[in-house]
This record gives sequence, structure tokens and C-alpha cells, in this order.
Amino acid sequence: MRRSRWLIRKSLDLLRAPRTSVAAGALLLFGLYEPAADAPVRLCPFYWLTSLPCPFCGLTRALCALAKGDWSAAVELHALSPLVMGLLLSALLPGLRVPAAWQARSLPVLAALFLSYGIARIAATL
Repeated sequence: MRRSRWLIRKSLDLLRAPRTSVAAGALLLFGLYEPAADAPVRLCPFYWLTSLPCPFCGLTRALCALAKGDWSAAVELHALSPLVMGLLLSALLPGLRVPAAWQARSLPVLAALFLSYGIARIAATL
């Protein structure tokens, strides 16, 4: 009985942390939300201005597909979606957190990955 109280208290403490709450809310939203396959209006300002996909276009639909377990659709919609889902899960699970020193080094790498992916998507549509 004592161990179960400790486990419940620890779980509640985890959910009170802002980072964990945001990640849990995002995962819940991705699991419940069913985006339209071909939305009549796109919310991407880059797409509005250029009619080209930005590095993040399709990421919401891909994360929704991943949350439902549809890996092939997710990777087809956005190739970096498993990486983003992994980052969300690392924010949710304390054992998977990235050390602070790695976070500072990983931000430029992530930016370069998304930039490269965006350039490749634009090149593919031209």
C-alpha cells in the first residue's frame, strides 16, 4: 500500500512539471486529433507566400499518424517525424532525458537537419 502511494505521488509530481505536461498534452492531442488528408486551407505562412512546402509542413499530420501507430504514413508525410516523436517522449519520460550539455550541441544539428530536409522537399517539388 505504501509503495502504491509513493508511485501515485511521483506520477502526479511528474505531470505537474510544465515540460512533462506539455509533452503529455501534445501526445494526447496527436492521438485524438484526426487531421484532414487534404486540408482546403494550409496554416503555413511559408506555403502561402511561396506555394512550396516548408521544413515543417506535414509534421502535425505525421505526428498524429505516429501516435496512432501508422509509421509508414508518418514517414511518408514527414521523414523527421520519428525524431520529433522521440523528443516528445524524452520530455515525457524522465529516464530518457538528454543531458544539458548534449542539448546545447544538438540544437544546431536539429536545425541543420530540418533545413536540409526542407531544401530537399523544395527541390523535389520544383
